[in-house]
Amino acid sequence: MIAKQLILLAGLFPVLVLSANGDAGAEEPADPPAINLWVDLGLGLINDEEAKEKMKSLDADFKGTLKSETEALTSDLYGVRQVSGKQFDSLLAKIEQVSSSSTTSVIGKTKKRAYLEVIFFLISKHAYMAIVSAALDDLPAATREKL
Repeated sequence: MIAKQLILLAGLFPVLVLSANGDAGAEEPADPPAINLWVDLGLGLINDEEAKEKMKSLDADFKGTLKSETEALTSDLYGVRQVSGKQFDSLLAKIEQVSSSSTTSVIGKTKKRAYLEVIFFLISKHAYMAIVSAALDDLPAATREKL
C-alpha cells in the first residue's frame, strides 16, 4: 500500500509543477494573494487578523480581490503547504466533517513526512488543491499510527 502511495505522490509532483505554471497563454494570476490567503485561512495556518494585515499590506480589498481572482481562473490551482504537526493533526481531525467548501483526504506517509490533499472549491468549475505536509517526528504517535 505504501509503495502505491509513493508512486502516486511521485507522479503527482510533476503534475503540480506543470499545473502551477499553467498554459503559456493562460491569463491566471501568477500568485493570487487573496486565493492563497483564503486557502491559508481554511487550513488554519493564519487567522482573520493576519489575513487582514496581509491584504492591507498589499493595499487590496480581500473580497474584491478574491472575486476578481476567481473570475479570472481558467483552470484549477495547486500548491504545497508545510505545516506543523499540531496543524496537520487538526486538519486530520476534520477529515470526517462534511463541507461544501472543501474536502480532505489522506495521501499517506513516507519515512519522514505525512501528506494530506485538501481541495478548496473556489467556483463551480475550479478548485485549489493543496498538498499539506508535516514531519512525522512532529506528529503525535496516535496520528502516525492512523496514517
